[in-house]
Amino acid sequence: MPSTRTLPRFLDVPIVDLQPHPENPRRIVDVDTLAASVKAQGILEPLVIAPTDDANKYVVLGGHRRLAAATAAKIAVVPCHLRADLTDPADQLAVMLSENGERTDLTAAEEATGVQAMLDLGESVSSIAKRTGMSRSRVTQRVKIGKLSPDVLDKVHAHGVTLSDAVFIADHPAYSDRLEDALGTNNWGQVRESVLREVKREEANAKRVKEAHELFGAVEVSPGELRNKATADAGRDVDITYPFGEWDEQIKSARSAVDADESTIVYAVKSWQNIMIAFATPIAETAAAQPDDEPSADQPATEPEPTAEAIAERERAAAEAEAERRAAREALASATDARRRYIRTLTSDQLIAAAEAGRALAAEAMDMVDEGGVWLSYNLAAVKEVSEAFDWDDLDTMHRQWLASAPVAEIGAVGVISTLIFDVDKVLTEEPTEYRLTMNPQRTVDYVAWLRSIGHVLSDAEETIAQEYLNAATVKANLDGGADS
Repeated sequence: MPSTRTLPRFLDVPIVDLQPHPENPRRIVDVDTLAASVKAQGILEPLVIAPTDDANKYVVLGGHRRLAAATAAKIAVVPCHLRADLTDPADQLAVMLSENGERTDLTAAEEATGVQAMLDLGESVSSIAKRTGMSRSRVTQRVKIGKLSPDVLDKVHAHGVTLSDAVFIADHPAYSDRLEDALGTNNWGQVRESVLREVKREEANAKRVKEAHELFGAVEVSPGELRNKATADAGRDVDITYPFGEWDEQIKSARSAVDADESTIVYAVKSWQNIMIAFATPIAETAAAQPDDEPSADQPATEPEPTAEAIAERERAAAEAEAERRAAREALASATDARRRYIRTLTSDQLIAAAEAGRALAAEAMDMVDEGGVWLSYNLAAVKEVSEAFDWDDLDTMHRQWLASAPVAEIGAVGVISTLIFDVDKVLTEEPTEYRLTMNPQRTVDYVAWLRSIGHVLSDAEETIAQEYLNAATVKANLDGGADS
């Protein structure tokens, strides 16, 4: 329980009588600059200290960096604010979290360490929130982060990971290795989005497997093992069919096949990332060929039928090649989600600044398309995801403002950003084609430069595409320059 509160007082304390708090959540790193300042000007803000069992010693609650800097500067005595009322360990932790939190000194990882220490002392989320002044949600988030391994917490601290990203890692333990590897790299946003997509996809796949099992008793298999399993289940060779269409259409096709031949076996196949239906129909056995059925000399010998193992190997190789292609497309799709999510999170002021920076590029793109209201309406409607803070009703006024090149206001900014996203950004959503590389590669180069100017960090997949367009733009510029000379 907290001790009875007494009035605090100020005093000068010899530095040898001060001890860093053993549970200080803040990590003390380079203090050379602060030490130089302390040596020149002294300690301008008193340290917050509390008494210890030794009457001549005190423990520091607030000002650990100042203590380290004073020690480095060989300062003998420092001003302190004595809190004789703070002898309870939980109270001391609460003060350290609050003091540093108000100064925005603590990282999410450091706050998590402090919160975990208070939990270890028997405090609850509610009591920690009350003692520190944090909201319950903030404390809960720190609790999640505190459960990460020490190695991950070190990375979170070292790379200055945002709270939301640290919580994201804690909320997705099944993907922790992939997320941890991406920390501090330019692939973080792309990997984060890929995990979101995969979680959504796995949830959908689980529902599909359950439905296929309930309807047909289907089991889940991989493409590589499908034929061997189907052959073993049927007891003879089978024909494998992958029905086309969406999931409901696949189910309908499988039901029709089972109704037509009750020996048909249905499977839920994990084709790269998505569950799809496949069904195996046993091949009718034929009578053995008689000697007089041998082909005559003037008839060409038929090619021997491939073995089940050969067919399975061929299907496995095709599945692996398709997996590589899909992985490349998935990387670009995740990068696109991350890129557009970044733009959606721009504040109003940032959005306007970004629009000013990209106005010329958007105007160039607009000249390439219909300037009618239908085109503009489409873009404005599509870009609602950027921000809900804009008035979408007066499209005619927006169009006039745009064509008149009026100063970019909020609604004008959305018009610029929408043009960039839906008429320029698409070049980064897929592998470059020869046509696009030869048409106007400089526009893509300018767009990438714009993305960098607004603070977006390109993933490796985006960088690869950007480099291809940069190379194409250089070649084109050289050819154009030669033609003019």
